[in-house]
Amino acid sequence: MTPAILGLATAVPPNVLWQDTFASLIENLYADNPQVKAYLPHLSDTAITKRHLAHTDFLQERHKWQFWGSSYPDEKPSTSQRNKAFQEIAPKLACKAAEDAIANWKGDPQNITHVISVSCTGLYAPGLEFELQQHLSLKPSICRLGINFMGCYGAFKALNVAKSFAHENPSNRILVVCTELCSLHLQNKSDFETLTGNAIFADGCAALIIGSHPTDAETPLWDIAKMASFSFDNTKDKITWVPGDHGFVMRLSSRVPALLKKYSPNFIREFLQDTATSSDCDFAIHPGGKSILQAIEKGMELQPEQTMAAWDTLANYGNMSSATFPFVLQHLTTQRTSKPWTVGLGFGPGLGIESVLLKKHPSIQA
Repeated sequence: MTPAILGLATAVPPNVLWQDTFASLIENLYADNPQVKAYLPHLSDTAITKRHLAHTDFLQERHKWQFWGSSYPDEKPSTSQRNKAFQEIAPKLACKAAEDAIANWKGDPQNITHVISVSCTGLYAPGLEFELQQHLSLKPSICRLGINFMGCYGAFKALNVAKSFAHENPSNRILVVCTELCSLHLQNKSDFETLTGNAIFADGCAALIIGSHPTDAETPLWDIAKMASFSFDNTKDKITWVPGDHGFVMRLSSRVPALLKKYSPNFIREFLQDTATSSDCDFAIHPGGKSILQAIEKGMELQPEQTMAAWDTLANYGNMSSATFPFVLQHLTTQRTSKPWTVGLGFGPGLGIESVLLKKHPSIQA
């Protein structure tokens, strides 16, 4: 039996940053910087309406951005301070998403055989997979795995591993939890790439239950038909994510959308070959940003309804790194389109693409 997604849930911090508020903050912070003023139209045109953040103490003053108890940009929290905040906040968010996914699955937590934690915004051991085991009272023999620092396509890596565990034994049930607190790594440089990152990244968590041979009590959402990966040549510097003294530092080249538009269509068509055509599919694209969604749409000649879930996720949540793709899937469970297939696409360091082809079950058909 093909492995399937049996349960799904998402969670976000309660604090909301509206994008027009963010644009005003940037304008005030860099009022004397003509270069940043030139960037403002681009920073306002992100297709994001709001984002959820773990803290809002940096939103209160007009000319000072209070961030983790420091005055940004005059003071910069250390990587250690940011990671400590991750250790305090991330487990609560991860456990909330996991509890909701288990409730939606309607299964017994004692039947969970594996727990996989995904994150690129905080590191510690024992990690979130251990915290989930303890909080959810999962059995002591459970297999725990952390997939760390993979970036925005981390959820796809976890799905691939979970699929293998599900193939291994039909009774295996795998809990996957993607937890990202991107706002911890806000940077105080005024270059365009840094400000763009500050403008699009956000915090969120998603959890999934994976297994094969569904029981009568389980209601599958999608079968995981197949997965594939692709790495671009000579693009090692296009997306990078490295630890610095003051948080993790991202480089996101402006060339990424053009590269995706040029090279991803052939990969996607070959991936779908002999199974489905693009017109048969919804496209659950990781909304890394407005230009990335547009690049895939144009390259694949997609219709607006095929990518609506990705655009709505971007508008309401921003880019939550690995957690974002499951948010798009969550949107599709309520959108209930008539397409029989869903193509999942994620992009990350490499430059690389991860893909999954999902076959819908009647529970989420229109």
